[in-house]
Amino acid sequence: MSVSFLMGVFGLIGLAYAYFTYQKIEKQPAGNEKMREIAGAIRSGATAFLKRETAYLAVFVGVVFLALWPSLGFETAISYAMGSICSLCAGFAGMKAATAANVRTTQAASENNTSLALMTAFNGGA
Repeated sequence: MSVSFLMGVFGLIGLAYAYFTYQKIEKQPAGNEKMREIAGAIRSGATAFLKRETAYLAVFVGVVFLALWPSLGFETAISYAMGSICSLCAGFAGMKAATAANVRTTQAASENNTSLALMTAFNGGA
């Protein structure tokens, strides 16, 4: 088995784990109306931050891509750009999971269910 094949397999396993962990978080109760309202505001702020960051990152990645292409070749430059895009996607997915877990962790803690609160918080960061 080649290393490239194994990288793809482990990448898919990681994506499947992330998906099922996110689904597990989403099944937890999201608290009362006020908690959901605050969570929505936090999520909106986090999304606005990521969108602004993406604009700056696009310029930076573009400049580095153009610098890498003539000096190290197209393959290296495109690998850098693809890695940056994958990192950006991971950031968006992670922020979505973290903001979804916040309110659910608070709800579990308000019910004195520290075990569930800890697991929800941990999974939200995973």
